[in-house]
Amino acid sequence: MPTQPPGQPPLASDPNMTGLFMQAPALIMILEGAELRCSFANPLFCKLYEGRPLVGRTPREVAPELAGQGYFEMLDSVYASGTAVHGHEYPGVADWNNEGRDSTKYFNMVYAPYVLGNQTAGVMIFGFEVTAQVLSRQRAEQEEERLKRMLNALPQMAWTASPEGSIQYLNERWFAYTGQQFEEALGNGWAAVVPDEEKAELVGRWQEGLLHGSTYEAEVRYRRHDGALRWHSARAEPIRDPEGRVLYWLGISTDIHDQKTWAETLERTVTERTLALKRSNEELEQFAYIASHDLKEPLRKILFFTDRVAEHTAPDAQRYVDRIRDAALRMRGLVEDLLEFSSVQPGAQFARAVELNEVLRGSLQDHELRILELGARIDAGRLPAVWGVPHQLLQLFTNLIGNALKYHRPGVAPVLRIASAEATPGEVARFSDLDPQGAYHRITVSDNGIGFEPAESERIFTLFQRLHGRHDYAGTGVGLALCRKVARGHGGDIRAEGRPGEGADFHLLLPMLPATAMRHQD
Repeated sequence: MPTQPPGQPPLASDPNMTGLFMQAPALIMILEGAELRCSFANPLFCKLYEGRPLVGRTPREVAPELAGQGYFEMLDSVYASGTAVHGHEYPGVADWNNEGRDSTKYFNMVYAPYVLGNQTAGVMIFGFEVTAQVLSRQRAEQEEERLKRMLNALPQMAWTASPEGSIQYLNERWFAYTGQQFEEALGNGWAAVVPDEEKAELVGRWQEGLLHGSTYEAEVRYRRHDGALRWHSARAEPIRDPEGRVLYWLGISTDIHDQKTWAETLERTVTERTLALKRSNEELEQFAYIASHDLKEPLRKILFFTDRVAEHTAPDAQRYVDRIRDAALRMRGLVEDLLEFSSVQPGAQFARAVELNEVLRGSLQDHELRILELGARIDAGRLPAVWGVPHQLLQLFTNLIGNALKYHRPGVAPVLRIASAEATPGEVARFSDLDPQGAYHRITVSDNGIGFEPAESERIFTLFQRLHGRHDYAGTGVGLALCRKVARGHGGDIRAEGRPGEGADFHLLLPMLPATAMRHQD
């Protein structure tokens, strides 16, 4: 407590002490006598009561609005007992700064008895205004409480952590799920619900996020209170102040167990069904291949013996033999087409960069006699190189050109136009199985033949489907089905547009060849 030696003047009259008090960055006031009249107030105290005279007046006279708030009672108690009183963040409601309205300020104060000789001569007030700090802390506490209420309203488990990564708060969902108590989950205690074999990787990923101040994401299994493990998607973001410093981390863990296990089950099912379908296709293709070969032998014998019978058959019976022979020839054509269709297999091991100009040249050579016979004209532009199996692409083009030559209009020389361009996104979008972001060549084969109804544009690619009777146009209904099978086997597809009596356009889309593939091919 401040004391004054006997015979010395009061503190307020000491010029050295007064100068020190005047410069002090604290609130200082000296009250003297039983009435506690102010004998000294430094500038900070005067500013607190700006516009009100302090010296020579009692606190009750200076700020009567403080009555009932404990200030006057504490001063009286200190003077009477000689014992100092400390006030921490003590609130005071008054017309501070003489603004004409009451407001609340907070102070850290010491009321100490001022002793002159052996008697209490008054009370000395020493303190600091801490209103800004208190209000800032209160706002932070209110914000924290609001954040907690928001986190507790979430259906997910949510939490906050210090800038160093120590868990500070977890919402009610966490404790309901894990069965942990609040104290045991704080700090790093939350990791106790993570399986031991997964803990090191998870904590390491969390530490990496803390180190870089970056978003933390992980799929983690948490042990439920009943021992069951369920998958969760955990994500945390650093919350920063305006200067970029991390104030705290805000995290959420969402239960994804059902969707993850469903996705895993679906993936297993798809894999199993894909393998089953592959086996089924292999068995079907093996059956078709074997059946085709086995059917060829009896057909060969039918044709052989039909020729022998024809040599010794009466003229009026010859037409029956001819019908048998025609039927056998049609069946042989069907068997050969079926054999060709079943032989089209995914051939990645045989794939390479293929120049479609060379493929087209080979196909035109196969049809050379028919082209000359019909007087057909072929207008072919420059075709690209693609990644594929050469003999399968030759089958595709041979069937497309053969189809255009077959379905020509009577008395009109066939004209075939073959052109290539980059497929537009709209053209790619017409094929549901193609990658909408992929790059494709569009190769169009157009003819001026008999065409077909637009409604038949899909049917013509179905195996064994024919739009015309065999007496009008020969064929087995396999060729265009084979074209689609080859196109799809190469990551592309094919569609057709018909114009009855005018012709048809066949649009073949094949993936563009990466530049690296050409370099490897070279």
